Amino acid sequence: PTPPATHEQVRTLFFMAGVNGNAVKRSNALNGYSKKLVYCEGQAFGSTLSATIYLAGLAFYGLCLAIAPIRALMLATGIVPKPGQGPSAEYMDEGYLIVEGTAKGSAGSIIKSTMQFHCDPGYKGKLNNPQPKHQVKTTNLVINNEL
Repeated sequence: PTPPATHEQVRTLFFMAGVNGNAVKRSNALNGYSKKLVYCEGQAFGSTLSATIYLAGLAFYGLCLAIAPIRALMLATGIVPKPGQGPSAEYMDEGYLIVEGTAKGSAGSIIKSTMQFHCDPGYKGKLNNPQPKHQVKTTNLVINNEL
């Protein structure tokens, strides 16, 4: 597996950020967490080159999906899974997710949090499996105590 992301790594957009951001904003509006809530989501890379290659690949993939004949070829050759197909159990067992969060309080305090999912959270995580077999590890670090 890839080593955990650090705040020093190169970060770029995450393709689901728009959808996730709307969910966070809606949750904040319903629950009234903060009037000053700022939400930002990205993906970490080890270098600017790897981030650039990822973004170029993502743009190319999206372009290919937008062009019907190329999309049909991708489906026919198995580059894109057909409806109902999914990853193998072995592939899902190898998956993981590391989520890092940083929050700044009104008095200037900073809290950094890390959640580690030791399985594929999309297929084997709690949302799709009410009794997950894998443990979620959460770590919080308080930078100063002015909460």
